[in-house]
Amino acid sequence: VQRIAALGAVLSMHRATVEEVFRNDVPKITGAVSDENLWKLIAYFEAFPLTWEIANAGVRQQAAEYINKVIDPAIQRAAFTFALGIPDLRSAALARVKALDTAGLIFVIANRPDPELKSIAIEKFGTAGTYRSAESLNEQLVLPFADILTSQQIETVLSFAAENSQIRCAARTPDHLLTLFNKSVGHRAATAPAWQKFRTALQSRGETWSGFSALDAAMTAAGI
Repeated sequence: VQRIAALGAVLSMHRATVEEVFRNDVPKITGAVSDENLWKLIAYFEAFPLTWEIANAGVRQQAAEYINKVIDPAIQRAAFTFALGIPDLRSAALARVKALDTAGLIFVIANRPDPELKSIAIEKFGTAGTYRSAESLNEQLVLPFADILTSQQIETVLSFAAENSQIRCAARTPDHLLTLFNKSVGHRAATAPAWQKFRTALQSRGETWSGFSALDAAMTAAGI
């Protein structure tokens, strides 16, 4: 990352020369890039914003069309991840990310935990169909955003955890929710009713609350 930043600084220092080179050579380069490798060019543009800024309209249009039409799942993941970092491609990339399968969404968030992906991640978490998937989705989709979730989003996570037996009965859910509780201290007052509702929901179902003893203790210490 430091090397990329340093190179970007050098490019900015020699902007006039860089502009001349790109105006003359980028169209030739992109014309020879196959669709299956065009994501690499998008990665380059994302790493060096100046190159996107001075790229001609034809090159930009080619990249935009690529984001809208790429269908290979493995390539989609990489292309959308880098496109999210390019303002002109961001909107299209966000729209395509929403349609990714679980593995694709996990990949994008692991490499770019973009705040605008929070709601998508939470909704995917709520669809967990097995204990193991519940644990994986919680750890890889929800917890990366734990310290920036809104109070409403935390309430949604807890609602899913209470209603979906695959989530609430998964072995690692107590630890994951304790992590969420500890990282969302800024929303403690606003989310206290939701945490209490979760506690009551598990107790009222006749399910043991003992597995959540650490969370229970943290909630009690916080006055919930």
